[in-house]
Amino acid sequence: MRISGYDETRGRAFYDQLLERVSALPGAESAALATVVPLGFSWDQTRVRVPGVELPPGDPGVPVGYNLVSPDYFETLRMPLLAGRTFEAADRNAGALVVIVNEAVARRFWPNESVIGKTLVSGNREAEVIGVVPTGFPACCTV
Repeated sequence: MRISGYDETRGRAFYDQLLERVSALPGAESAALATVVPLGFSWDQTRVRVPGVELPPGDPGVPVGYNLVSPDYFETLRMPLLAGRTFEAADRNAGALVVIVNEAVARRFWPNESVIGKTLVSGNREAEVIGVVPTGFPACCTV
């Protein structure tokens, strides 16, 4: 898919260079990219399922808001990480999808359990939960 003449490879290179240049600006302490900005009016949505949790017949999953972010997103916005780890640059190219969820998602699917290492399924893609942030941030973030 091409957007504004960029294929995925060129698009990623553009954003990597943009982030590098913004981070180098005088006074910049940190910089990050996201598809949805804080205090925006909407989040992207997907439906998720959890292996072993039964849903009614025909139910495609629980709707959750999500955001695609760069590795320093949480640090840049000074969002506290409650458990696990944040994204690393290597996560983007690792092949396996990883996500950070908020507390509400963690409690809904795994009450009284550690969510780190648990699996969410969106469409036909599985994602490993690597971290938890407070509720109030998107239910799910991925790099």
